[in-house]
Amino acid sequence: MLNKIWLLALLCLQPLSGLALEKDALDAAMQAKGLRQSSEFTGIAAIAQNGQLVWHFAGTSNSSPAVSGEQPNGMRRTMLDNFTLASQSKQITATLVLQAIEQQKLSLDTPLSQVLPARAALFAEPILIRHLLSHSAGLVSLDKPLQSIPGSQFAYSNAGYDLLGEVLSAVYQRPYASVANDLFAKCQLLNTVVPTTELPTSKVARLVPGFIEQAGQLQPATLDVNDQYAASGRIVSSASDLLKFMHCLHETPLLNANSHQQMVQPYFARKHRFGSVFYGFGLQVSEIDGLTEWSHSGYVDGYISTTLYYPQSKLSVVLLEPLSLAPDNMDRVFYYHDQLRLALRSQLLAGAFTPVATN
Repeated sequence: MLNKIWLLALLCLQPLSGLALEKDALDAAMQAKGLRQSSEFTGIAAIAQNGQLVWHFAGTSNSSPAVSGEQPNGMRRTMLDNFTLASQSKQITATLVLQAIEQQKLSLDTPLSQVLPARAALFAEPILIRHLLSHSAGLVSLDKPLQSIPGSQFAYSNAGYDLLGEVLSAVYQRPYASVANDLFAKCQLLNTVVPTTELPTSKVARLVPGFIEQAGQLQPATLDVNDQYAASGRIVSSASDLLKFMHCLHETPLLNANSHQQMVQPYFARKHRFGSVFYGFGLQVSEIDGLTEWSHSGYVDGYISTTLYYPQSKLSVVLLEPLSLAPDNMDRVFYYHDQLRLALRSQLLAGAFTPVATN
């Protein structure tokens, strides 16, 4: 029965025909060169339109099984391999919060003090749910004063999204993992996991172990960390499931129209290597060269990730890589991710994909 379920999951990601996609150009973007000429891509990259796979690129393992439990060198990644999502987790948390608002368990203007009075007591200024969603709470960490008045400016905060995880647990009166599992079931995410004490990251099936760069050398990353960070960056998933989540979020009525519009509304500008980028709720939003793009990057020890969504063409893009290079040069860290983005944007701007009508 389980094998039949996996087969059905894969069938929904079979290639579409008739799309003017220059696959050679996308493949070329994933070749070792430039800032990563000595470090080939070891993850998985994939593009889907309307929930169906149109292109993917599978990197190969280059680590030692004796050290990491990794696949033998040269084994290709698959769409079902699992990676820690890093900040892609924030899209999921933001979606769960907006669902709670639709169910009238919260509102965007609910004070944190109403849901988590002990947490709110740590700060001199009142924080609202909308501030946490848009990274405008001024929150650095739970043990430091706010760096700005809530709602006044953008300040990226993992701690803010971890608080949203606590908010969800409080309003549903059950653990964050349980709340998230309802969403996974609704979107048929068959191998997406919120790590817990009972099921730590290292025990998740098909997990690709991550590596970190230290003093120019690659070392196995610590896989199991405190599960209180799940809502901001520790959910585990695969390229197949993440594409299905993006399809579920943007192309089905997972959220009502008002909630979805609130999610992709540009609230605050943020500095980013992409250029003119704003932040909505759990997503970056931009309109560069007239091309609407909803995106997010992720970086934790051992893993980096990127998601991109182009609503005019209903195109979803996922890149998952089990490697976190030194963060002093993010152009190098995200080299393959950015090269693929540029190659795809070039095709979109040239009219490679016909816009898809929205029902």
